[in-house]
Amino acid sequence: VKATIGLEAFPDAHLTGEIVRVNEYPEPESWAGSAVKKYQTIVRIDDRMAGLRPGLTADVTFAVEQLDDQLQIPCQAVIRHGDQDYCIRLDGSDMELQPLTLGPTNGRTVVIRDGLEEGESVVLCAAAHREDVDLPELPAEAAAAQREAMAMQ
Repeated sequence: VKATIGLEAFPDAHLTGEIVRVNEYPEPESWAGSAVKKYQTIVRIDDRMAGLRPGLTADVTFAVEQLDDQLQIPCQAVIRHGDQDYCIRLDGSDMELQPLTLGPTNGRTVVIRDGLEEGESVVLCAAAHREDVDLPELPAEAAAAQREAMAMQ
């Protein structure tokens, strides 16, 4: 997999490389723990440059999948209620709950497979407006699981 490497010590340098290996298991967590799992990754750098040495801090970017011409919205515009994903669509000044079928995400935006058309407006921070829309009634066990999940955030 091809990669682009940015070095903190050389902000204007943009190197290319290839991901050689990603460990199968995450690195051990610190005593505080984290929801983020870190996997040691070996990247072979194609380019050589003066000052390049082990231990430099780098940002490595690589494409897992490339999808052309896909409708996307920011992840924070999506709320999950029960087993369904929604956004809050704006129709003038009215807020309307809109069910969605989601595709892949890059952590910042998510592909919309069904439920929205290009040009429609959505509320960016949908979670802050949950009380402003009529969410469907959930079965008792799903409602309890949803409350528990929200309490952990």
